[in-house]
Amino acid sequence: MVDPDTHGVDWLALTGGRYEPVEHSRLIDASPAQLGAQLDWPTATS
Repeated sequence: MVDPDTHGVDWLALTGGRYEPVEHSRLIDASPAQLGAQLDWPTATS
């Protein structure tokens, strides 16, 4: 999940029938922090 307001990225994985946060994607070779650092975040508008 990507949150443009906080510039945060969270990976979730289905584990035991529930989605749980994980530190590394199974599909993309990156952590949430690594992906967040590579995104071109939009500027805040008022």
